[in-house]
Amino acid sequence: MFKTTFHFSIFIAFLLSPGIVSGQVTGVKYFIKHNTKTNLYDCHLIITEGSATSTIHRTQFNAQYSIVAPSGSIMQIAERYFPLQDHQTYTGTKPCEWKIASVIRTPEVTPDKDYFGIVPTLGPSAQYDNIKAGDTIKIFSISVEPKPKNISEVRIFDNASDPTSSATGMRGANFGNGFTIGGITQCYTGNHTPTTSSKQKFIDKSKNKDLKMKSKG
Repeated sequence: MFKTTFHFSIFIAFLLSPGIVSGQVTGVKYFIKHNTKTNLYDCHLIITEGSATSTIHRTQFNAQYSIVAPSGSIMQIAERYFPLQDHQTYTGTKPCEWKIASVIRTPEVTPDKDYFGIVPTLGPSAQYDNIKAGDTIKIFSISVEPKPKNISEVRIFDNASDPTSSATGMRGANFGNGFTIGGITQCYTGNHTPTTSSKQKFIDKSKNKDLKMKSKG
């Protein structure tokens, strides 16, 4: 299971202030979608509970967004979108540096799969726009080579059924998903499986004038 560790001290004063113990967003799910136009996999957040409007409550804290792919996959962060660095007053233009922090390839427990743990860089601090339940936010896109025969072979790690850190060949690596925003309270509640009747408000800022220069690499 994802374990929260708070790495930067700028918000300690906030955490010690009366009434500020966690973010106003209390529920988040992960959602991945293959983009047929770019051939990338777009990774999203879905806000399922709560809202955030103040600077502290919009600020990204620790998270892990883990991806499972066929063995032998080469994965890269192709585009980054949200949150934005130094976006306290809604003027940020540079996306947070999501990065692949851990990789386990072909473990004995699942020799046909590779595991990738993606995390945000927390300095400088980064914020989302005002968000509320029902919003779906594209945060980054990944490329996977060679391209899988079936797009569903690239998926979000399942905390309930995928290997734990103690499984054979995982070498102690913990790929459990987790997400915190505005505080250290765990907000991640699972992965979203879309249906034909699913209706979310997508917040895709890639066409926004502030995000014409997207972070690549």
